[in-house]
Amino acid sequence: MASTAEQDLASRPKEEPREAGAPSKNAMKKAAKDKEKAEKAARREELERQQKEQAEANDTSKHLYGALSSTSDSPTKSSQQFTELAELYDAKEDQEVTVDARIHNARVQSAKLAFLVLREEAHTIQAVIAEGGANKISRQMVKWSGGINSESIVRATGLVKQPVEPVTSTSISNFELHVESIYIISEAAQMLPVQVKDCMRAPPMNDDLKEEVETDAQGLPVVSLASRLNNRILDGRTPANQAIFQLQGAISNLFVEFMNQNKFTWINSSRLAGAATEGGAGVFEIKYFDTKAYLTQ
Repeated sequence: MASTAEQDLASRPKEEPREAGAPSKNAMKKAAKDKEKAEKAARREELERQQKEQAEANDTSKHLYGALSSTSDSPTKSSQQFTELAELYDAKEDQEVTVDARIHNARVQSAKLAFLVLREEAHTIQAVIAEGGANKISRQMVKWSGGINSESIVRATGLVKQPVEPVTSTSISNFELHVESIYIISEAAQMLPVQVKDCMRAPPMNDDLKEEVETDAQGLPVVSLASRLNNRILDGRTPANQAIFQLQGAISNLFVEFMNQNKFTWINSSRLAGAATEGGAGVFEIKYFDTKAYLTQ
């Protein structure tokens, strides 16, 4: 007499053999899940696209910001007077100015408010972009302005206002600029090797030229000397380096002025080097007595 287990096995329906090359049940389930995920992602992207189009359609200030080259209403050098940041130390309340400057820092405080720090040479001023106002600045403009990449060059027009309290983080502390329009002249990369604001802090003492960036006691990045030298184009924009360059330029100008007053003539002569200092590419080799020499560029 067959056991109960044997009877159960005999009573179970036999699985039909799977055709060669046909997907398994697990593979079919996985494909169904992947298809469902893809459909959800497509619906989400479509919803985001519709919301973006709706927001752009309702943007009341879309003509007041954007890329300078693609915005027909943006001011040009020939159509508007420009002010240097150095002139704003003695500005007047509610004076309208247009400046070309770099974005030193940008942050969104809220959906209705964003702050920028504009920099020209060693001079900085705080710029405020707030929703509403006479120009009906939109939230889209606030969000866009607060997301401009650092070191981008912008053209901003606005009213000079006195802040409630002096702005201690900028060189122009007694005024701030309430932005009415802002356009990008040249956009910087989103990720820079170093930030100018980090280079403004002193490098670590006894720097051994290591590449890694450490943090100080406050958790702020400390840029090593090696990183500064490898990214000199950014490090040279700090106020300390700008002051050094201005001092060097002033000394050179005084030297040229003295030489001109004493009837000297400035000439640009070719210079010879004993080795191909340009890396061997595009150098002009000449014979100098019994050896080779090269014209420097």
